Amino acid sequence: ATRAGDAERCAAAARGVRRLAWRAAAQNRRRLESAGAARALAAAFTFFAGTADAAAAATDDVLDVVLAALVLVMPMDEEAILAVASSSASVARLVAVAANGDLHRRLQAVVVIREIVSLSAYRGAAAGTIDLSANAEAVPQVLVKTIRDGICPPATRACLVAAYHLACTGES
Repeated sequence: ATRAGDAERCAAAARGVRRLAWRAAAQNRRRLESAGAARALAAAFTFFAGTADAAAAATDDVLDVVLAALVLVMPMDEEAILAVASSSASVARLVAVAANGDLHRRLQAVVVIREIVSLSAYRGAAAGTIDLSANAEAVPQVLVKTIRDGICPPATRACLVAAYHLACTGES
């Protein structure tokens, strides 16, 4: 559905993944992880974030649904993180959701941002495909905003971990 650019089918598939991840959570999540669900969802997020200007309503819906499903199939493997992190449009979308979304979406966005920043810090110079320079000011700002807003303890923890890794790498 992503390759065809079909937002409706992609959103429906992401909703299915989300339903599976909620039912019998541990067993289904392991199966989804081994099937590469995180990589497929990350690719969908990246694709539709890059085409966000084309059809705003449909794209917003699919991005929200894909982000929700992506967080449920955590942990993301390196390939999935790199798929999202390699696109400045994807990172910009995550920053926008973390800054302006409802509380649940903000949590989802900062969790994915944490994964990106953590991998970037872990890989160091080898993280060539992770380029946060286009969002170098926005990422720390949204982390601080989320901490100040105190939306929930998991969001605060995710932001603190991301801020720690940013400080260690000297990205900002």
